[in-house]
This record gives sequence, C-alpha cells and structure tokens, in this order.
Amino acid sequence: MGLELLTQPDEGAPDAAALARRLSDQLRLLLVPHELRAEALAGPLSVAEPDIQKAMLAVLEDHRQSLLAAVDIVLDGDDLRYSLASRYVELKAHWIQLNVRVQYSNMVYGSADPVLIAEAGAVSFLLARIEHLVDAEYIRRINDLLLAPLDG
Repeated sequence: MGLELLTQPDEGAPDAAALARRLSDQLRLLLVPHELRAEALAGPLSVAEPDIQKAMLAVLEDHRQSLLAAVDIVLDGDDLRYSLASRYVELKAHWIQLNVRVQYSNMVYGSADPVLIAEAGAVSFLLARIEHLVDAEYIRRINDLLLAPLDG
C-alpha cells in the first residue's frame, strides 16, 4: 500500500477525513506561535517577571508542539477528536496538579512559587484555547473524572 492510499479518505467515510482536516486546521489557527505568545503575554503572563515569562513561553511552545504532533498524522475525524481529547486530559491533569501545589504552598507558606503560578496560568490559557474543539460531552466526562473526589 503506497502513501497515497494512506492519505486518501475512505470511499465510505469522506466526512471523517474532512472532519479531521477541519479540526486540524482549527487547532493550527488557535496555536499560531506569534499570536499564542502575544495573547499569553497580554493575559496570564502579564504580571510575571520577564525571566518567568520567557520560561513560560517555552513551556507553551512545548505544549503547542505536542498538541500539533498529536494530530499531525491522524486522518480520521473520530480518531482526531479522541487524540485531542486525550491531550486535553493530560493538560487538565497537569493544571490540577499545579493548582494543588499553588494552593497548598499558599496555605503552608503564605505564598506560592511565582513560576508555579505562571505555569498554572499558562496551562489554563492553553486549555481554554483548545477546549471548544473538544466535544462538550468529553469535557463533561473528563471534568467528572478529574475533579471528583476519589473516596466517594
């Protein structure tokens, strides 16, 4: 089977390939590097020190590349939605852990590491940016899983 066969939509499911292209295009538009940086600097990173801003822009770039890599090769719309949702889960879980650390640092020490605060803001910014591309039911189920107490 040649590469051209792998890149052609199934005769029975041309909508799946079109959906994949549309979602991939939308994600790329949301993650244009210079726009992402400018909006992050004007938003969640606006109060951070310049060295922290620089570090967090690198973190955002790593997440941006990871998100794009997760969808680059996927040619099916359903698989692309699943791939994007799984990356959303990773980012959401990371954001939750950052927030737990920030909150406990505030409680125990009276303040939190500015890098943690900036990273939580940067990850939250990225989540908000891609959230509307993930199916609303997936978001609800992800939040139910990640935010529910484990003991009850």
